[in-house]
Amino acid sequence: MARPARRLKIFMYFVTVFVFLWLVFVSLPNFTLYSNQMTKIIGHNGQLPQLDRPILINGIWQMPNYRNSTNSNSTSWSGMSIPKIIHQTFPTKMVYKNYLPLINSCLTLNPDWQYYLWTDSDAEALIASKYPGFLSKYLSYKDNLERADSIRYIVLHHFGAAIFPGTVGLPAFVDQERQEQSNIFWSMPYSAMNSAMGSAPGHPFYQFMINAMSQYGKVGNAFESTGPRLLTAKYAEYCALSRKASNSAKLPPVALLESRVMSPLMDPGKDWKQTCLVTLNFRWWTVSLAGCKTLQAKNWRMDDSDNATLAVHKFLHLGYRFKAGSRKAKLDITKVFPNRVKFFNSLS
Repeated sequence: MARPARRLKIFMYFVTVFVFLWLVFVSLPNFTLYSNQMTKIIGHNGQLPQLDRPILINGIWQMPNYRNSTNSNSTSWSGMSIPKIIHQTFPTKMVYKNYLPLINSCLTLNPDWQYYLWTDSDAEALIASKYPGFLSKYLSYKDNLERADSIRYIVLHHFGAAIFPGTVGLPAFVDQERQEQSNIFWSMPYSAMNSAMGSAPGHPFYQFMINAMSQYGKVGNAFESTGPRLLTAKYAEYCALSRKASNSAKLPPVALLESRVMSPLMDPGKDWKQTCLVTLNFRWWTVSLAGCKTLQAKNWRMDDSDNATLAVHKFLHLGYRFKAGSRKAKLDITKVFPNRVKFFNSLS
């Protein structure tokens, strides 16, 4: 009988050592990484920023705390107007067929809106002519996603745009990822997204983003250098600066849309239930736990679309190598939608 008892003690010893090592090398680094990330996003006082949140009024997302007036062509915001333009980025005019139904839907629903396709050559031409100070940074990007991200902020600053009529009641907006996804996958309390954005021309927030990209030292990681991580941190910083300013010096607001407006889906390429299995049982002190509990309370609902949803971020990920097998043949977008597609090089 002594041997089984001794074996049990040895087994429990190894279990204890394993749990200790797991805490040291898995949970604590995760918690430390999360703390460092949150310091960058919310500041040293440990408080989430008071964000500029819009509300839905008569089918239009608006910022009721700010004065605005509307007419048939645009929305004015203290002299700022949001034009009816839809922007899309792609390396050339030869676009994957995967995007065809999405583009068709946008153009059909918005027949009087202009549609700009930003190819690599057009993007470089715009930057060289209007933002020459950013050109060397743009050309230094090693990740194609960094170039695709960066041109979005520049295009919005220069031309402006509004994605769909329901958002023209805003001076500027950025999309927001579902908080459960931000919690679980990124260990962030929330994440601004550049998958859908809008702005009046010359809105200072997008110049703020251009400056931030210029000053960011590293390249090669789009999430950090041009994408959601940088956008989220700078959005919070912009809101804080505006709130500290005197009334006469307030910056034009930027609305952080609720995720149900344009990003109601959890990324379908991930097994969220399996991911949360470990989190719910072991990582009891990480931000991931909050996301998993929320998703569990929703009975693992992957789609939060409702009557406020204007568009749906599909998470096609076709720009990533791991999705190469999902890409369909390319087509000439100018032949599919003649007289609708505009290019910067043809305008300049």
